[in-house]
Amino acid sequence: MEAVEVDGSYGEGGGQILRVASAFSVIFMRPIHVRNIRAGRTNPGLRPQHLASLLILQSLTSGKLVGGEVGSTEIYFQPSEISKEKLEWDLKTAGSITLVLQTLVPAVSLARKYLEIDLRGGTDVPWSPTSDYFANVVLQSFSRIGVNFELDILSRGYYPKGGGRVRARIYPCDNPKSITLTEDPVLEGISIISRCGSLPEEVARRQADAAERQLLYRGLHVKEKIVNREHSISPGTSILVSCCNSTCFIGSDRIGERGVRAETVGSQAATRFLDLAETKSTVDPNLSDMLSPILALADGESEFYVPEITGHLRTSIYVASLFRDFDFSFKKDNGRYRVKIGKGSRG
Repeated sequence: MEAVEVDGSYGEGGGQILRVASAFSVIFMRPIHVRNIRAGRTNPGLRPQHLASLLILQSLTSGKLVGGEVGSTEIYFQPSEISKEKLEWDLKTAGSITLVLQTLVPAVSLARKYLEIDLRGGTDVPWSPTSDYFANVVLQSFSRIGVNFELDILSRGYYPKGGGRVRARIYPCDNPKSITLTEDPVLEGISIISRCGSLPEEVARRQADAAERQLLYRGLHVKEKIVNREHSISPGTSILVSCCNSTCFIGSDRIGERGVRAETVGSQAATRFLDLAETKSTVDPNLSDMLSPILALADGESEFYVPEITGHLRTSIYVASLFRDFDFSFKKDNGRYRVKIGKGSRG
């Protein structure tokens, strides 16, 4: 079978291209040839978490992988049918577990398979969704479109040592459902989740309190506030401010940094959430590039609002279009963008 040719330098030229391409390769049982991998990055080529996703898919499918090494800028991957239901994998670094799951969840579920996987690595690390964002915002939004998974975060893994552990159970989906989120979001059921590892619990508390103060100042009530000190090898913190209900799926997460006060981290997360609320977006920009490729496979038309059209969103749709014909459109509407994906979505 002829391989799908994927230009890894398209758009922002990041890892999202490889994540979507490898997932769709498994879903459609089509080999892929990806060139110029992460050409838009200062350190181009495969990083450990990108390679881990490919190696896991290779293991699950007994597939063929050429170019599977860190730093490689070109790969060929030919999958077979997923033949395993259980797997353990250690990234051996603080490589992002959530970026690996961003590939695995749609790949396994939309291939109509079940998988229980135990992953070790980074749970809350820079340039990737935090594990709480994935276990809440991503999980609830994916469930809405019929892609179901469960996530147990057994220990936290912060940069630089990682050492976090996550167990995921991914369930088969026969066909994803379309979604319509075009009414103004109702900001009810707002949640704050603040964590720290190898630091006093007071640090996580200060993060959460600062975020809550920001929200209260703008007249928003917090329904749930979770503050936890958890086990980790490296010290670190994370916080998630989110609202997921029938009208919206929006989340803002932040990771603590050395030399940055906990109050600042919490306030930054809340400020970003409030910015999303002000635009009346119904899907946050990080989630939009995860949802969109899956919605391209749904039978119906999906619509939602985002605050901006990101490079990740454009590249996600580009890669999905290499595997299946569908329509899409972006239209600016009162300071936000209306995204349409699916049959009859142009215009």
